Amino acid sequence: MRRAAHDGYVTLITTVLPVLRTGSESRPGEFASGWRHLTAAVEGTRSGEARTLLANLPDRPTANDLTPLTQLLARIAGVSRM
Repeated sequence: MRRAAHDGYVTLITTVLPVLRTGSESRPGEFASGWRHLTAAVEGTRSGEARTLLANLPDRPTANDLTPLTQLLARIAGVSRM
């Protein structure tokens, strides 16, 4: 669970969020790959809260929309600094 949360957190901060900030339309393959990895990581955490946060995101999430999920994954993974 903790490893999956760490993988999801790292994917969020290294792939998904940077692509969202620069525009996912310009890098659709990278965004799709990162999103699939994030989804798998959230499932791997076995956290109902993480699954709910992911499921309730809008179709075109912003970095702000992802903040609660980022914080939760960091907490599960034991990441001390965000």
